[in-house]
Amino acid sequence: MIQATLSTAGQKELPLSAPLVLHRFFENAVRRWPERTAVDVPPGHGRPERRLTTYAELARQADAVSGALRGDVGRDSIVAILLPRDSERIYSAQLGVLQAGGAYASIDPSFPDGRIREILEDSGAIALLTDRAGAARARSVEFVGRILLADELPGAPPAPRPSPM
Repeated sequence: MIQATLSTAGQKELPLSAPLVLHRFFENAVRRWPERTAVDVPPGHGRPERRLTTYAELARQADAVSGALRGDVGRDSIVAILLPRDSERIYSAQLGVLQAGGAYASIDPSFPDGRIREILEDSGAIALLTDRAGAARARSVEFVGRILLADELPGAPPAPRPSPM
């Protein structure tokens, strides 16, 4: 946990009475700037258009992740996240795991299967948040935990909108 102060533009910092965790800082940002851009994924290889996600959209995605994990995740639970680094879903996955009360281990999809297997086994992950390609890899390395597709969680909104630019 982080001991923190809260400040706003032009005002002095106010100490917070209780330590905050990452997803609580995010919740404050959602309340302050719901329609501002939280994640901006620029055009690139395989991404012809910029993708923007607002704080409110990211919060809805994180809530969908958290809701899907709530019955399975406890204080000492680890959820593995195997999503491309250029996916805005990685942020909602991380926030959702924290909201559900667990911890996460991020796995880079560029890792070889043997390394992915090691991380899944060493972390003791009870679940894996991923996409279709990641689910296939998890099955190939014989992951025995629950596999959740980030884009297909109940209540998950459609993919983020392209930028109007």
